[in-house]
Amino acid sequence: MQYIKSENKDHTLMNSQKERFLYFYDFYVERGQNIATTIEVLDYLTTHSDEYNTISHLSPAFTNSLINNFWAQAIVQLDAFYYEPNDLSFAKYFSYTSANWNLIFTGEFYDTIYYGQREEKRRIKFNKTQILRAFDECKKLIVNHVDLLNKLSLFRDNVFAHYGDISKKPITESISIEDLKKALILTETIINKIGVFYNRSIISLK
Repeated sequence: MQYIKSENKDHTLMNSQKERFLYFYDFYVERGQNIATTIEVLDYLTTHSDEYNTISHLSPAFTNSLINNFWAQAIVQLDAFYYEPNDLSFAKYFSYTSANWNLIFTGEFYDTIYYGQREEKRRIKFNKTQILRAFDECKKLIVNHVDLLNKLSLFRDNVFAHYGDISKKPITESISIEDLKKALILTETIINKIGVFYNRSIISLK
């Protein structure tokens, strides 16, 4: 049986750069978990017709409000990660963290890998090339998902965050719960691609 025990022997003190990074990271995880729960509940309500019909029969206004609020929350909050002017957007996160990478990612990790009675020790220290490459990969992921992200912005701007007059300019795009799930997976991937350099762990927003 194989398992790994990891230890971070980081002797560098906490500093303002790490604190700012952790503010970004913790905010992203908390917000992402909230969005994940919202999408799961929305998915459940729209795929379990018996429960939906029961609630809707008792109070159609409540049901409509509930569904609308879940859609609004998921779309507005997902879009916020990618809306560059936001103070806590991914763009601001990339800019700050990549500029201060050497003051943030100071961890020195030691793994002990156990193979039954035998063990192997490894030292892992992330370097500048690895870290900055991860930022480039995150930016490429965003570019590769631009159509999906544009959908979020379209519905945020014209349906949920603002009142666009869609009677004059109808929305020809559609957005689905599967789209929301894909955007959440993208968001989780980006959080983990950078966060792993700090604590060598990955998270699931679900």
